[in-house]
Amino acid sequence: MQRRFPIAAFVLAPLALTVAMAGLGSLAGCEKKNEAAPAASAPAAAPAASSAAPAGSGATRTVAFQLDSAAPVGALQIDVQYSGAGRFVGDADGVACETKIDGALSSYNHIVDQKMLRAAFVAVKGFAGPVTISECKFQGDAKPEDFKVSVKDSSSPDLAELNPPPSIKVTLN
Repeated sequence: MQRRFPIAAFVLAPLALTVAMAGLGSLAGCEKKNEAAPAASAPAAAPAASSAAPAGSGATRTVAFQLDSAAPVGALQIDVQYSGAGRFVGDADGVACETKIDGALSSYNHIVDQKMLRAAFVAVKGFAGPVTISECKFQGDAKPEDFKVSVKDSSSPDLAELNPPPSIKVTLN
């Protein structure tokens, strides 16, 4: 299986960008700009209307993703397509998800218009199943079969590709 996007880049790229931007921010203080000061009595702009899909109807539930495979995992990237009524709470990287693996770095992206949640996990010491790797809030009526989990990339703690990829189970609370 050929990898399209290394998981380490998925986690480390935002960190490198944050460090680079922090460095640029300190340089900005060295420049003198002749800019007019903003008017003190200018009214605040009205917030922009959101283009996100409306929240689902029904109760808020917890969707848990459980690693069932016993083989040690060091890095894992999954896509979760969902169907039916409802949606994950929060948009983009503001989705209401919590990583349950101690010491793991994680990243989430709720792509509302595609009804997809993308998640990535990296743990230097690794983790093995059965273990709950993440829990996310979902608003609406849902059943476990409404969620299709695809493992996009996975590797062992020593960065060897896991073949076959680990098995992920969905549960609802």
